[in-house]
Amino acid sequence: MENPKYTLSAPISFNGETYSELTFREPDVGCMVDAEAAGGGEQTYMCALLAAMCDMPFDAFRKIRAGDLRRIMKATAQLVRNFDQGGEETGETSPS
Repeated sequence: MENPKYTLSAPISFNGETYSELTFREPDVGCMVDAEAAGGGEQTYMCALLAAMCDMPFDAFRKIRAGDLRRIMKATAQLVRNFDQGGEETGETSPS
């Protein structure tokens, strides 16, 4: 699976870095740990997971506009679904 790219509707500046295009990779265990460490509810978990998937600090990711977040979630749905439900992308195999 190709790593989805997303161009933000407005660049985000955070700690001297500017983020305008994000590239999302398949989540790994580190992404899951980072997302759980963020605490909070389901929305916090999802945003922290997505931030980790594009190597963006969570506090910077929190500045993303709601419309961008909806489109990011749609663009990364397959990666997140594979991570949450298992399957080939996660290294699990289905029974023969």
